[in-house]
Amino acid sequence: MNNDLKPNLMDRVQATDPASLPPGIISSIERHKARVAELVTALRGAGMSDDIIDSSVRSVVASYEQELVKALRDLEA
Repeated sequence: MNNDLKPNLMDRVQATDPASLPPGIISSIERHKARVAELVTALRGAGMSDDIIDSSVRSVVASYEQELVKALRDLEA
């Protein structure tokens, strides 16, 4: 995860019970988890190599990181 969040927020996030996260963050996590699973399934079904799958997953996770960091910053406000 991007480390440009305030350290105290990072500590709170790491110590937080996932069930207590705001619904917007939970839905974001669930949405991205489903996207990654669908992507991997589709790429495997298309016969893509593990390197292509890994690269594609990294790209999706990078996009998710940006969205999650923004949502966490909004919590700081």
